[in-house]
Amino acid sequence: MATKKLIDSAIVGTAEQALDFICNILESSTEYSIIGKDLDGKILLWNEGARRLYGYKPEEVVGKANSSMLHVPEDIQAGRHQEIMQAALRDGKWEGTLLRAGKNGQRFTARVVIMPRRDSAGKAIGYLLISKDISAAGKRRAHRPLLFAGQRRRIFSRSRQRRDLVECGQLQREAVRQRTSQAK
Repeated sequence: MATKKLIDSAIVGTAEQALDFICNILESSTEYSIIGKDLDGKILLWNEGARRLYGYKPEEVVGKANSSMLHVPEDIQAGRHQEIMQAALRDGKWEGTLLRAGKNGQRFTARVVIMPRRDSAGKAIGYLLISKDISAAGKRRAHRPLLFAGQRRRIFSRSRQRRDLVECGQLQREAVRQRTSQAK
């Protein structure tokens, strides 16, 4: 099976360096849930984005849980999760919008991409799922850090303006004192 060159070997020379590089990407991907699983659905990889989106800690799911827990019960009963996995195997990828379930039982709409994971011979050995909350609540959560950053900038700017005004007031008082002492 031919593989695409995704990493510059001049920067990432050894397999260990490549693995570290990929782990850094997974750890820093906090807006997207990245989940790896085997063909039976056992979760093998769970990034920080998955923790934030679904609410489960890695130690709760990696090697222990089945990814079917992320589907809403009606999709499981209808066999939709199996249909999606079969489509991903058949077509090389499945993309769509799904209703998902978090640890707290709350449902949300997610944009999901599912691709088969393959071994070096090209045999399917599992799946890689990438998802993002596209519900209104998810969009608010995604923008919250930006709002906080904007609020911090405004607060800092206001405090700096106040500090400048105080310094200006102190300078004016000092100038008045100097004029008063010179007039005496």
